[in-house]
Amino acid sequence: MISSNYSGKLNWKVISFSLVIGITGIALMWLCSQFIPDTSAVIKNLLLATLGSLVVSTFLLALWEIVAKKSFAEEILELADISSNINASGLEQVYVNFKEINWREIIESCDKMTIAFAYGQTWRNSHSDVLAAIPEKDGSLIVYLPNFEDIAVVDSLSRRFSTSSEEAATRIRESANFFHDIGATVYLFSGTFQSSYYIIDKMAIMSFYNHHKSKNEVPAIRSNSSGNLFKFIEEEIAAIERNSTLFSGASNG
Repeated sequence: MISSNYSGKLNWKVISFSLVIGITGIALMWLCSQFIPDTSAVIKNLLLATLGSLVVSTFLLALWEIVAKKSFAEEILELADISSNINASGLEQVYVNFKEINWREIIESCDKMTIAFAYGQTWRNSHSDVLAAIPEKDGSLIVYLPNFEDIAVVDSLSRRFSTSSEEAATRIRESANFFHDIGATVYLFSGTFQSSYYIIDKMAIMSFYNHHKSKNEVPAIRSNSSGNLFKFIEEEIAAIERNSTLFSGASNG
């Protein structure tokens, strides 16, 4: 691992050597100009050019050690820290838009899926067939939804999505009934989600809500099971479950 103090160290041996060679080169250039006669112009110019290149090279090396090397090392250390953080998080991909995710392909290939969201009306309707296929093949499908019978929860969601409390409750109820009918295990959470969570086998996706009154693009992040983000989402799901009740189905309002 690269030490964080490395970027502050100067190689004084290299700097001293460069300065000695540079000063010696300048002295030799002066001697050449003074003692080699103009009749030997070719030799004189060749020596001066060679010594000049040597002087420039050594002073550039000293400048690199004093100024540029430190800046370069700091950039490398910064990139190393970023890479280390990404590896530790398990981050695989950042989606600028939630709709960029190829959900159909992901759902079709999964055996176990856990979802926690407000109601996902559009997303649910777009993928109803592949979602229904998970329980059909004896897969595990667990869904957490807000408790549509909790007035405080429904009122909070209605304000977030700029709709009436009745409409918000209806949308959640429809989602609960849909997932229950296709064979999913459905829980009703006594609270409002701050993010949406999807755990699909050994992969997790977290998407965010925005503060616009109308529908707008939202980003999402995907992580693998080896990272801290996956663990965080698992812990969030566990916390949601502790404050949820099992939905028995057949709720028509």
